[in-house]
Amino acid sequence: MTESLDRRERRELCDLFDQLGPGAPTMCEGWTNFDLAAHLVVRERSLRGAPGILLGDKVAALARQTTAAEGRERAKGFPAVVQLVRSGPPLATRFVSKWLNLNEFAIHHEDVRRANAMGPRTDRPDLQDGLWTSYKTVARFTPGLPKDVTLELTRSAGDTITVGKHGPTVIVTGEPLELGLFLFGRRSVAKVELSGDHAAVAKLKPSKL
Repeated sequence: MTESLDRRERRELCDLFDQLGPGAPTMCEGWTNFDLAAHLVVRERSLRGAPGILLGDKVAALARQTTAAEGRERAKGFPAVVQLVRSGPPLATRFVSKWLNLNEFAIHHEDVRRANAMGPRTDRPDLQDGLWTSYKTVARFTPGLPKDVTLELTRSAGDTITVGKHGPTVIVTGEPLELGLFLFGRRSVAKVELSGDHAAVAKLKPSKL
């Protein structure tokens, strides 16, 4: 049976966790590999802890529950936590959209790679195509986009996805994985080019995606 893209990203991220160890840095500010692995377990397996991942910046009680849940996972030890990530989601969350999981694991895979001096992957056209398909759905839900800017995502191959139609256009050009890093707050390592309306570009640059 052919391994799905999201399962491959999960497996290869866990391989990287094991290779680099619990203390290796990530692009997630203040998080080590151990912290990131615990986050992934809570996301998939904790009914109390998962809501705070999305809403913790608005609801302090949810943020506290997430922190506590991640602490309980870390108490199990790094090998056990990585194995939980590797084993996949439990039945209750197994049917979460494969595109959401693909994006989650692809971005976090790069969080580990790029914080540890590993360059962009250039041998995964299948991953690039899969991410591009997912962005046709998920890009419109990117939090933090200025409401009066239209974002045009452009692949190096020339295909485009338009996000919002509420003002002047900013064109963001790059490979799909690089566009994902840009959209989800990793601008310092995302290899993209910005062009289009100068005022809109200036407005987008400081926005917190």
